[in-house]
Amino acid sequence: MTDKGQLARWGLRAIVGVILVATLAPAGATATSAFGCVLCGEFGLADAIKNVILFTPLGIALTLHGMPNGRAIMIGALLSAGIEALQVSVIPGRDASLGDLLTNTAGTAVGIALARTAPRWLAPRDRMAGQLSLVAALGAVLLMGLTGFLLQPSFPQTRYYGQWTPDLGHLEWYRGEVLDASVGGIQTPSWRLNASDSVRALLRRGAEIHVVALAGPPVPALGPLFSIYDHLRREIVLIGPDRDDLVFRFRARAADLRLDQPDLRFRGVMGPIVSGDSLEVTVVGASRGYCVSLNGTQRCLGFTFGAGWALLHYVEHFPAWLMRGLNGLWLAVLLLPFGFWARPSVPSAIGGLALVLGLALLPGVVGLLPTAAHEWLGAFAGTMAGWTLGRTARRRMVLRPRSADMRRLIPAGLRRHLRALRTLAPPSTTAYLRLLARQPSPWRLPPRGPVPSVLFVCHGNVMRSAFAAALWEARPVRTPDGQASKALSGGMHTRAGRPAEPQAVQVASEFAISLAHHRSTPVDAALIQASELIFAMDLLNAADLMARFPAARNRIFLLGALGGGSRVDIPDPYGAELGEVRACFRRIEACVAALARHLTAPPQRA
Repeated sequence: MTDKGQLARWGLRAIVGVILVATLAPAGATATSAFGCVLCGEFGLADAIKNVILFTPLGIALTLHGMPNGRAIMIGALLSAGIEALQVSVIPGRDASLGDLLTNTAGTAVGIALARTAPRWLAPRDRMAGQLSLVAALGAVLLMGLTGFLLQPSFPQTRYYGQWTPDLGHLEWYRGEVLDASVGGIQTPSWRLNASDSVRALLRRGAEIHVVALAGPPVPALGPLFSIYDHLRREIVLIGPDRDDLVFRFRARAADLRLDQPDLRFRGVMGPIVSGDSLEVTVVGASRGYCVSLNGTQRCLGFTFGAGWALLHYVEHFPAWLMRGLNGLWLAVLLLPFGFWARPSVPSAIGGLALVLGLALLPGVVGLLPTAAHEWLGAFAGTMAGWTLGRTARRRMVLRPRSADMRRLIPAGLRRHLRALRTLAPPSTTAYLRLLARQPSPWRLPPRGPVPSVLFVCHGNVMRSAFAAALWEARPVRTPDGQASKALSGGMHTRAGRPAEPQAVQVASEFAISLAHHRSTPVDAALIQASELIFAMDLLNAADLMARFPAARNRIFLLGALGGGSRVDIPDPYGAELGEVRACFRRIEACVAALARHLTAPPQRA
């Protein structure tokens, strides 16, 4: 095995290992979702996006191993099904669902598509690269704006319930004692709030939340001191300690879309607090976030563009330095595609300007804090990393021809029809589409009985139609008066006097047919008028004939329809290997023989 093959194999094993670790590690929560759901649980959309991302490398790796698309997708689906089965029967705290199976399989398919189209986007031409860089830049700005939109408060029109040091089950129980709580001066007791509408309006305006309490023992994770939930058991706001931090959470628009969301942390402020100490907590809305105060010590907190990663998977207990690093890394990832495709061009310059203006000005528009210095650094690092990777891809990567990779994504039959439609004029295109619509039904056959002349038509009249006409002349069908039925041939797109292709001459001799003296003839009105029956080799020829000679529509047939089977086309072997030419001529021979039998058979009685 080559070093490259070994590397690919180990890469595939590593990817499968990461998938298994990520999906089969036990979770502390209790599984609650039904298997039949698609977007399951509180973070259904976030989980679906993570599943697609997790399985995309698997699709890439399987494709690089040379595996066909269908088999690679099947492997992704089977791996996912096995994981879901283990989550149901063995792994505690894991939700197995139909949605996981579908999104995991979709991720495999995305990886396959990325691998198949890699030559198109890894090393595009400079003009296309500049355009792609502009699209990438605008996409990054759009994602940054969407981050700001999703991190804004969203307080639903439902019944609200106040909760003082509640034991919610999924959070720690903070054993302090709340003495008083209010929102904008309205008392919020630990039961149903009669003024839910007023409280909601005050929360939307950023009115002060005020809590007076006695501290309890420290908690190892987040425990609510004060919270408001609605009658659907959805968290509206929550204030509580998390080890040395004081945390404020509010329901954001991200929760409406079943995404995750970060919280606001006043770090270290709970450190000096001991059980029994007095606590006075206030939270009040600011222009770009909230100001949180504990016993007179205040800090204003908010989100930045870098917090976008937390919409997919927020980890509460990461230290502050790691959070800042992830924020910078998120912006690096967003800007990496722009750097990858950036060129010295106008589109790339416009994209770069859009990114700078977006990072500088957009936070104020969408209610986020200004882009932090470490996030600017991450954006610059991502752009430069992308630019370096792009140069490497252009200079050192050896890629297969783009057309070959794209062809593998499209079924052969569809490729053939697309090629045909590109070559047709509008009237012929209409005729071609009508013929395609008729394909599921059997193609009509000509009436029985010998005819004085038969015309065979193909594209250039240097291979298929020339061979069919020569076969007909060599094995003539007699008319009732004893005359041999005459064979004519022509090409829809040819010039007069072209000799038969050397491959056609060579293969025809194997059938005892000589094309050495054949010369091409363009199809014109006179040739159509001289022919009783007209046989096209494929739908493209038939569509051209019907568009150019509509009066002869009822005399136009497909020769391949006489050969049996579902395919009525006889594909053009021009430029193909001898084996393909031989197979084509063998089919033409069978169809011409079937035509002769059909015309000489007794007419069927009605």
